Amino acid sequence: MLGEFLNKKECPKCHRFLPLSSFSKDKRTKDKRRCACKDCAKKLELEYMEKWAWERSHGMIDIPTEKECTRCHRILPISSFGEKKKNRIGRMSACKECDRERQKKYNSRPEVKAKLRGYRREYRDRPEVRERMKEYNKEFIKKPEQRKRIIEYEQRPERKAKKKEYNKKYLSRPEVKEHIKQYQAEYYSIP
Repeated sequence: MLGEFLNKKECPKCHRFLPLSSFSKDKRTKDKRRCACKDCAKKLELEYMEKWAWERSHGMIDIPTEKECTRCHRILPISSFGEKKKNRIGRMSACKECDRERQKKYNSRPEVKAKLRGYRREYRDRPEVRERMKEYNKEFIKKPEQRKRIIEYEQRPERKAKKKEYNKKYLSRPEVKEHIKQYQAEYYSIP
């Protein structure tokens, strides 16, 4: 009976006793959990976002023309910071350049690369997405200016070298070799 209460906590907003997994982690508190449950915290966050959006749209918040980046500590125009609804002035704390660098560093980690690759593959394999991509590609390539840009891009020497290297690497994979053998056997066996 006592063990049940050790793994539970009361939310001061909704007054429910919930398991500790229903509270976000917070290193600063004694029990290492936030005081409000995840549901209440999300509701509160949405309320603030709506309130700030309304105040920004009605000119009640003084939005500065310049801001200091929290990473590179340069003072930049407000347009150099990305939008963020969860913020009172509606802008990120780091400039776009620093944020891009942070994102690039994060995405270059092997475990993140694998996770993103799996997600993209899963997304592309959906039938509705495949159909939508086919339609988009048909319309995109029909445009003469796009076709011209594609041809120019494919004619670049660095693109040709990269494509040649990729094909060499791709064709050396054992599963690809096996697939090619099977295809050729089927193709040449047709009377």
